[in-house]
Amino acid sequence: MDSGWLLFVVVLAFVAVVLALIAIILAWRSQRTPPPPTEPTPPRTVPDAATPAQLDTLLARGLAGTPADGSAPSIRADARVIWVDHGDEVLVHLDSLRTAIAGETVLVSLDLQTDETGRATLVVPFAVGTRPEGGLTFVTEALPRGPELLVRRWGEAVQNAAYAALLDLARTHADERGTIPSALYVKDGALRFVAKAT
Repeated sequence: MDSGWLLFVVVLAFVAVVLALIAIILAWRSQRTPPPPTEPTPPRTVPDAATPAQLDTLLARGLAGTPADGSAPSIRADARVIWVDHGDEVLVHLDSLRTAIAGETVLVSLDLQTDETGRATLVVPFAVGTRPEGGLTFVTEALPRGPELLVRRWGEAVQNAAYAALLDLARTHADERGTIPSALYVKDGALRFVAKAT
């Protein structure tokens, strides 16, 4: 009886020592094993706060549109694109795009050119507010400001394109952070993008 208990205690002690050694070896190996490589974070193209100069570049990409051949748009400093609508064409000078911020308003100006009007500037004002509680709601005038003939034919297209480009920036800003767009507003001379977790 005593030798059976003694054998049992010896075996139990041996198992305890082996388990302790295994634990020590695993702890030692985990300290020496480098952490798994992390995937690089893709660069963010839309900052949390965009100055008018930054908006010029960011909005030009959105206003370029999709090439008729389906290729990716290429924006250069001297880029000009042709918009086509119901058989009519207008030359859009993306290099002329300028953004200004006045109070709670973002002003987007863009030069368009047709045979009938020559080259002229259209200006689209967007009142976006100065607080993030405003969400993604903003208003504009019935038509852009500019020469009447150009505004009547292309004003709505410019307005819609600028509006879509601003919303696309909000979506891109949120996508780059793994969130959803929540608000646009003006503060300290910059257009600010707010996103929230899904």
